[in-house]
Amino acid sequence: IYSEMISNIERDSQSAGKYYHMVRLMGRTASNVLLECVLQTHPNLAFISEEVLEKKFSLQDIVDQMVFLVEKRQKKGLNHGVIVFSEGLVEHIPEMRSLIEELNDLLSENKTSEDLSPTHKKLFNSLPKDFQMQLLKDRDAHGNVQVSKIEMEKLLSSLVEEKCSKKPQIVHHF
Repeated sequence: IYSEMISNIERDSQSAGKYYHMVRLMGRTASNVLLECVLQTHPNLAFISEEVLEKKFSLQDIVDQMVFLVEKRQKKGLNHGVIVFSEGLVEHIPEMRSLIEELNDLLSENKTSEDLSPTHKKLFNSLPKDFQMQLLKDRDAHGNVQVSKIEMEKLLSSLVEEKCSKKPQIVHHF
């Protein structure tokens, strides 16, 4: 079902010829569903959570890869594409993982984001307000952030838009 939906989005993207779509699939700790869908649909870019963690990709590394994809495809006259990732991606980006761990600890002690360490406070404050709120939302029964409620696609989209806007030669629609 997921592969069929991704294929439909790919066709729509190609048909419109001017939009990039991000697809977030289920999978907090394992990317099995994502891998199967990638093999069946061949999106333009996929972020495998385990690979992101293993290679220690930063949030900026991921944004840079997306911007590179947009630039590369635009040079070929292609201003559309599909990018997929699993909902657990946010926890596999090393700096985001450590931020979430510290937030989990602080919130379990009834503290706030104001009590974050200087490094994490800087990262937290650099994130859009709505994303900050998602990191602070309700916790699961174990006190962990509910990654399925974190709209990583919106964060990535805004960061890519911001970076692309600094490069006027890039046409982008996320």
